[in-house]
Amino acid sequence: MKKPKSIIRSAVWLLMPLLLVLGGAGLAALGLWQGWLLLMAMGAIVALGGVLWAAVMLDLANPFDLF
Repeated sequence: MKKPKSIIRSAVWLLMPLLLVLGGAGLAALGLWQGWLLLMAMGAIVALGGVLWAAVMLDLANPFDLF
C-alpha cells in the first residue's frame, strides 16, 4: 500500500527551484557588491541549476504538453 506524500515534502519539491534561483541571484548580487568574481560565478551556477531543475520538473509533470 502506498503511503501518501506529506505536504511539506511536496512544497519543498515544488519550491526548491525558486529557492535556488533566488539564492543564486542573492549570491551573484553579493559578489557584485563585494567585487568577488568567484561569488558572482557561483551565484550564476546556483541560479542556472534552479532553472534546469524547474525545466526537468516541467518536463516530468508535463501539465501543458509543451515538450
